[in-house]
Amino acid sequence: MKSTTILLSIFLLLISSGVEAQTKPRPKQNPPSKAEINKMMEDVLNAEDMSKEEREEMKKMMKEVMPALTNKKTNTADYGVFTDNKQLIPKRDAARINAIPKKAFTDADVTVTTTNLYNKLMLRAKANEKSIIAKVIAKEKKGSSLMAAAVIAFLQGHNQAAMGLAMKAVLADPKNTNYQNNLAAILSQSGYPEKSIPYLNKIHQQLPGNSTINNNLGFAWLNLGELDSAKRFYDAAALRNPVNPETKLCFGLFKELEGDPIEAFVDYVDAFEEIPNPFAETMINNRKAGDHINNLDFEKLKKRISIHEFFTKEWIKLPQFSNSVNGFSSDQSIRDGYDIMYEKLENKIAALEEAANAELNALYDKGENEFKKTLTRESIEGMNMMSKPALYITIMLESYLPEMMQNFKQEYTELEKFIDEQRAIRHKTGPNDKCKDSDRKANEYMQAVNPRIKEIYQRHLDKFRTWLNAWCTWKWYIVGNVKNTVVIDYIGWVRYLLDLHRQAVQTLEFERATCVEAKKNSPASIAELPIPSFNCPVVVSIPVGLEELRLGAEATGLNDNSFGITQSGGAMPNVTISFGVGKSSITEPGLYGNPYIKTANGSINQSGFNYADNSGDELTPISKIPFVDELTPPNPKLPTNQKNQKLTKQDAQQLLKAKLARQLLNKLMTADCPDKIKKPKLKIDIGKIEFEDEPGINIEVGEIEFLDESNISVETGKIEFVDEPQVSVEMGKVEFEDMATNGIQPTITNGLGAPGNSKNFVKGLFN
Repeated sequence: MKSTTILLSIFLLLISSGVEAQTKPRPKQNPPSKAEINKMMEDVLNAEDMSKEEREEMKKMMKEVMPALTNKKTNTADYGVFTDNKQLIPKRDAARINAIPKKAFTDADVTVTTTNLYNKLMLRAKANEKSIIAKVIAKEKKGSSLMAAAVIAFLQGHNQAAMGLAMKAVLADPKNTNYQNNLAAILSQSGYPEKSIPYLNKIHQQLPGNSTINNNLGFAWLNLGELDSAKRFYDAAALRNPVNPETKLCFGLFKELEGDPIEAFVDYVDAFEEIPNPFAETMINNRKAGDHINNLDFEKLKKRISIHEFFTKEWIKLPQFSNSVNGFSSDQSIRDGYDIMYEKLENKIAALEEAANAELNALYDKGENEFKKTLTRESIEGMNMMSKPALYITIMLESYLPEMMQNFKQEYTELEKFIDEQRAIRHKTGPNDKCKDSDRKANEYMQAVNPRIKEIYQRHLDKFRTWLNAWCTWKWYIVGNVKNTVVIDYIGWVRYLLDLHRQAVQTLEFERATCVEAKKNSPASIAELPIPSFNCPVVVSIPVGLEELRLGAEATGLNDNSFGITQSGGAMPNVTISFGVGKSSITEPGLYGNPYIKTANGSINQSGFNYADNSGDELTPISKIPFVDELTPPNPKLPTNQKNQKLTKQDAQQLLKAKLARQLLNKLMTADCPDKIKKPKLKIDIGKIEFEDEPGINIEVGEIEFLDESNISVETGKIEFVDEPQVSVEMGKVEFEDMATNGIQPTITNGLGAPGNSKNFVKGLFN
């Protein structure tokens, strides 16, 4: 019955994606409602109530759809199965601990040690892993390209190839601290933490406060069973960067080991809230503390997840009436123009809905059994590496929707009461009232109620637009657009948003003058509200160096890369990869607003690529950052010790670089439309790129020019990047030559995993 339960859950997942949008009764030949389909599947899959014929039907159906499920499970192997969080703690390995060099690495030691490790690796690595290494190094010589290939191999489950390519990257640029960190992280994740510690110790001496380095040192010691050392480094990482989901999980694990399961649970949930993923959920479920997903706060979530702007700000714009009886004719013309526009949109929506339903209707005409079987099989085939996080997020969105609607209902009730009160004042007459008195009261009434109406409706329209953009972004990822079920769902929401906009316009008040005949104007020409093209799943292109990885509803892996590195059938590592500007920078996930992706149990989730609700950056704008003589309010994206202190110039550097990384990544989140010319890939090193919504910024061959010098407020007028002498910030100009030639650089932060699960582990590989 276990396979049956899996099948049912996947099928229900599909059904919730689209059929619920069919809110109007349909002719008999159309597909059943969501409730009818749920009941139908429940009846078919209920083993106790099945008849002999039904069981035979079920067997036949399972036989046809299970190959798709089996194939999908093979391609998304889980990274470690554990039912007790304490299983994540390995036994202390004294032999490997004692083998760690006591002397700190020098630059020369990095080169010598890396060369020795590479030679030993190439002697004992598997043939297919050595083949990947040889293929890449035959055409790639730059450290940034070699590291990009190493990260891709790492994500694809080729640990030995990843180690070898990371070693070649370090040898190509032996002073690059980020490359050393990534090599160390890959070594630890591949089962060789004792080989990673000398590299990390060296970097730690250079950057003692960096939370990524402290986290990776903690992870390495943890995997050697040396808990005291591990806790010391994890404590340091958590102190500086409490938003790092990997650090938070480990911080909670130590609390659980110390006998404080309640506080541990809080840390696990916090880590899940930072970026929903199945590994964190497993740690939460192992505490058996009940439901947690439905209680998560979307107001916090929307600042952390990526949201594509399907619905633009045009959907929250409302007309400005004159609020005067003298403007009645103009106001009436505007209202009539909106009515015409709404009618046109209604006709378009109806046509879109009919076209979207055609494929689903045709399938249902083939019979219920074929309908169930096809939807189930295609939903399984549509599962991809982003399906699990998407499911978590849509559950949160579903939970938040009633709350948002209830809040608006309460606001609307108060608005109606206010309008009634103002209307009573408006119609209160005096014994000597004349026309001008009535007109004056009408003007006062409109001036009182219309701004309140606009404010309440615009706020709710914007909240709902943000929610709907998130919904439309993430629904794609669950099982794809099987038989247009996702598009049907979205079209239903367009109609709701249109009705909400129409209600807002019709609630606005306008009145004619009492003693003057009103002139009739023709309806105003109102631009139509833009309906998104819903045949375009959202694709996030992740730049790894100058290489791009595409994450989308149609992508089941990361096989589309220029290195030709395909998925191995092994396990995707449980790590966080943050992105930064400058190849030597070791970025810290979330800190300063650094964007990142989280991989876990065959899934990927991305965080921080959007501007929260797409109406602005949640971080303080660069132009308003206080440097020396002002205090900054607490900000979770700043180091803990900086939250209530003066920002340093180094903080300004990091904020600027993180903001740039988010802007670039945000531009790479697009709707992939097969019927349109695809948006060109974002390449920093070729030509000129203009940010359309930010005309003050141009990017040209490694250069960013702030056309308005007031965008930068720096006391000295200049900031030098200490670790990158070729990069400087000056009044009115920022140069990033390194980014032009090396692209956005990835930094690996290690995450927990069940011991001994690396399929590529070879005992004695480096003996």
